[in-house]
Amino acid sequence: MTGSVILLFIIYLLELLSMIVAIGYVVCLYMNKTAIYNKHLQGNRLKVAAMLPVIWFIYVYTDAYVVYLAGEGVQWHVPESSVWLKIIMQSLSLVGGLILALFVMGCKFER
Repeated sequence: MTGSVILLFIIYLLELLSMIVAIGYVVCLYMNKTAIYNKHLQGNRLKVAAMLPVIWFIYVYTDAYVVYLAGEGVQWHVPESSVWLKIIMQSLSLVGGLILALFVMGCKFER
C-alpha cells in the first residue's frame, strides 16, 4: 500500500467516527427524553435525525469495503491519479458528513 491509499482509509475512518458520534448523540437524546438539548429534535424529527447518520454510515462503510476489496483484487496496483481522485471525492464526502453531524447535533451556522 502506498501513502495515498493509507490517506484514503484515514479519511474513511474519520468519516465513520463522525457518524458514530452523531448516532451516539441521537441515541442519547432518544434515551433521555425528559432533557431537551435540541428543541428541534423531538418526536418524529428525532427518528428522521437518527436515520440520516445511520444511512450515511452504511454508505461510507460499504464504499470503504468495496475499495478495499477492489484494491486487494489487483494487489494495490492502482494508478495514483485514480487514488487521488477518490481521496478528493471522499474528502468532500467527509465535509458533508461533518456538516450533517453538526446539524443533527443542533449546531446553527449564523454570521
